[in-house]
Amino acid sequence: MTCDELTRWRHLCYLQGCLALEAFSAPVLVLFYTSYAGFTFAEYGSVISLIFVFLWALEIPTGAFADRYGRKRALVAGNVVYLAAMFCLIQYGRGLSPWVIAFLFACGGALSNGAFQSMMFDAFAARGRDADFHTVNARATSLSLLCGGAASVMGGWFASRSLALPMYVDMGILLMLTLAFVVWLREPMREHPSRRPGIVDIARDGAAVCISRRPLLIVILIAAVTFACLRAGFNFYQPLLQAGGADVEKIGWIFAAMYAFSAVTAYAFSHIRKSTLLSRAPLTAVILMFAAAAFLVAVPDALASPGWVLLAIACHQIVRGMYPSYTTYLINRCLPAGAVNRTTILSAASLVRAVCTALFVWVSGVAAERMGFAGAFIALSACAAILVGAISLFRVDADAARISPVSSSSD
Repeated sequence: MTCDELTRWRHLCYLQGCLALEAFSAPVLVLFYTSYAGFTFAEYGSVISLIFVFLWALEIPTGAFADRYGRKRALVAGNVVYLAAMFCLIQYGRGLSPWVIAFLFACGGALSNGAFQSMMFDAFAARGRDADFHTVNARATSLSLLCGGAASVMGGWFASRSLALPMYVDMGILLMLTLAFVVWLREPMREHPSRRPGIVDIARDGAAVCISRRPLLIVILIAAVTFACLRAGFNFYQPLLQAGGADVEKIGWIFAAMYAFSAVTAYAFSHIRKSTLLSRAPLTAVILMFAAAAFLVAVPDALASPGWVLLAIACHQIVRGMYPSYTTYLINRCLPAGAVNRTTILSAASLVRAVCTALFVWVSGVAAERMGFAGAFIALSACAAILVGAISLFRVDADAARISPVSSSSD
């Protein structure tokens, strides 16, 4: 693996960050489903729920497929299926069964999920540059958030012309990214035993590793809880800002600024030293930010103006800028370079994240009906701080928990 190859991976990672998935349509996605595609809001919710259900079923099998038949092949196939899902949604809308639409989106996402990261980590680890893997990912996250902020503003402008236009733009961007992967991405060579394990063996052994290896399981749980809190908390930003007196137009610009703030955090985090990265300092920061977010909204008369809410959102966005590269690095670090089932394990981590997110979103929604938006946001952030803190008590150093490559149990 030459330095030129690592430079290629760095550029591809930055390109993927710039061409963020569905960045243009995300700000108007609900409106697209309900006003263009013909779904009711309840049906839109059903489609999202079905995507999670299918993801639960598909994550580990598709990860095993990638590990067995090629991660680049799975990445490209996943993007093609996702493009097909977007095309069907635009062309047929409600005329196509929500089950079919949800399955296509879930299958495309599950196939491509983890494939790029697993290949990139193997490439960097082969040269003993695993710390650079985190640096590149953190900077790619920063680029993704900056581009996402710009795309959210442009997406609103596109939607004022046609609600389908942002989705068409996203399709074109995903197609360009997929072609770039086909042309420039080179899958690192992996050492295999003389008798390669089958898909069932890889899936079973990968799931067993996630359950039986405590250090890996702890990092997966921390990543899942962190993402789930951020995703569920996102649902409260708009109503809390509106309660503080912000109008809809102002909220759009606030969201763009929110992306920019997270991008700055991610870029700053990319400069963190490896010794600090492997210490408890990043997790302590995550816990403090969630606790601070709960406290800021709990301040008396916090909703009288958007100031306190903006500070609470800023706390969440600091975590958002930190956690993607941090947790991805720690999970990959628990595995040896060239691990046969790396993508399967990353897919299992995504499965746990999907389950946690579905649970957090549902529970926080029920809590909002009973406690109000502010009360539910406070409870959500406080619970996340407590859960991350409790889980992190069981964490051990990743170097002491390297997992041997898994071979087929039939060997």
